[in-house]
Amino acid sequence: MKKTMKTRAAVLLLTGLLAALPAGCRAPESGSSAPEADGSASASQPSLQEGEIALESNEFQVTGKTVTLIGRHHVAADKGAFGFSNSAAGVAFAFEGTELAVYLSASAYKEGYFHYVTIIIDDREPIALPIRQAGWQEVATDLEAGKRHTVRILKRSESNAGDICIHRIRLSQGAKLFEAPPPPTDRKIQVLGDSIACGYGNLWTGEEPENVTKWEDGTNTYATMVAQRFGASLDMVAISGIGAGNAKNEPYPILPVYKQRDNSVTEPADFGSFVPDVVIIGLGTNDVGRQNPAQDFVNSAVELIRFIRAQHPDCVIIWTYGVMGDPAYGENPRRAVEIVTEEGMKNVYYMPATPAEGGGLGLAAHPLVADHERLAEELSAFITDTLGWKEVGQE
Repeated sequence: MKKTMKTRAAVLLLTGLLAALPAGCRAPESGSSAPEADGSASASQPSLQEGEIALESNEFQVTGKTVTLIGRHHVAADKGAFGFSNSAAGVAFAFEGTELAVYLSASAYKEGYFHYVTIIIDDREPIALPIRQAGWQEVATDLEAGKRHTVRILKRSESNAGDICIHRIRLSQGAKLFEAPPPPTDRKIQVLGDSIACGYGNLWTGEEPENVTKWEDGTNTYATMVAQRFGASLDMVAISGIGAGNAKNEPYPILPVYKQRDNSVTEPADFGSFVPDVVIIGLGTNDVGRQNPAQDFVNSAVELIRFIRAQHPDCVIIWTYGVMGDPAYGENPRRAVEIVTEEGMKNVYYMPATPAEGGGLGLAAHPLVADHERLAEELSAFITDTLGWKEVGQE
């Protein structure tokens, strides 16, 4: 797809704009409107199909009207883009056309720690794109004409690598944009986790890890797998190295981050915007790794559970631990669950996980994708027994 003269001018202007913008993801164009505002649609365009979104051209800004937002997100930099901290967060949309390109940027470009996104078109093999600099990336040029294609653009790399920003999307000339199809069910699952939920090292093949983020896929973990099994929407808050924490805040506790809109944004989270049916907590590995005293951990875990219950009175809470780390430490989350249950709190459970084979054969002894699949199977069976949910296709 060739750029117009206007686009070339915008790209040249971008170089000067980057220096003036604050740290973080940069907007691709001067004067971009805020993502909440739909600067792309033409209300006067006639004869729209059901679910079609009117466009003035084949290139449009990512806004709350042109795409469906997945997971936690924030308005980035000068509000010309949406930013995403957590793995498996991103956007979804549908279109009729033959070509797709996306303008991506990141909060940092660190050698050996490049950001990646996963782009899934229909039932095609997922595409992994590294973000080495801000700019357009061609995604597909050979899509079937006249067919409505469903697209998801998701953050693959972990939160510790920083944020990614999705600015604009470009389709083939004459393409039509549509609302993303809804998930198969109205179920909602939230996951609070650490590097395991981020997918750290789950793709490692034993090679020299010159690029850490190359060997992780946060869109292919137990969290995303459980959500897919039940056709549920997923909201995940996960950071490598994080735990329940102790009195010294070692490791960095998850509760303050959970209260934020996104991991890198301190404004308060809107807990009414995503009301989960199930909250899965996968924490403890970093606590035992830091030799967090048992009682400190229990106190922090109880505080976390109480806060979740205060925000979501009707959700089921499942604490899982053991796929990686000392199995004996699992008595601590079990004890936290017992304490809140004795207080009268209902629908709070502890589920020990089967340890990863060989203690974890991924990068830095982390679980591989196969280990995630097993954990997802265990959690799904537990959810089915507890809530009576059946997996998609088995109902």
